[in-house]
Amino acid sequence: MKIEDIDLLLGKIRDASGLDEFVVIGSLSALGLVGDGLPPRMTWSMEVDAYPERDPLRAQEFSAPHAGDAVYG
Repeated sequence: MKIEDIDLLLGKIRDASGLDEFVVIGSLSALGLVGDGLPPRMTWSMEVDAYPERDPLRAQEFSAPHAGDAVYG
């Protein structure tokens, strides 16, 4: 997965929810620091572990509806 894939997914969630600040956790969070300079194994994840920064309890409402939205490449 690339940072552009995460931006696309979080953009869809933003458009649907109005939330626009997210905290990304797990191995994919390193993309925000080094971009494409990560070892490939760190970007194999098929899931973005994230939650809305200002309303973490809403994270679960985005899991199922957007599970298949990401484009990986």
